[in-house]
Amino acid sequence: MKLIADKRTPCGRKSGVDTLASAGVPVWIDHIAWIAHVKTMVIDGTVTLNGSYNWTRGAAANSEDLNLVASPIVAETYAAHWRDRQALSLRFDRREDWCRAGAR
Repeated sequence: MKLIADKRTPCGRKSGVDTLASAGVPVWIDHIAWIAHVKTMVIDGTVTLNGSYNWTRGAAANSEDLNLVASPIVAETYAAHWRDRQALSLRFDRREDWCRAGAR
């Protein structure tokens, strides 16, 4: 598992980014994009999940969508876009480093 979050995410009140990073999940922050509304997960290079679904407990009760596409071509297209965004992103290690006033 690897994650790229937008620049607003790490300092949010209920952000799980710090927990994921502390657990050893590699996390980057796309400091260029203001908000990443569509969330995408590529699984084993063949399945893509994407939509506005927030991957939280409360998301299932909201009107958020989650689409499943079983296509290696679609999965690779999303994975390539992810790699492009990762190349522009900054590594995130700890909330304290990222969220102090004026840090980014």
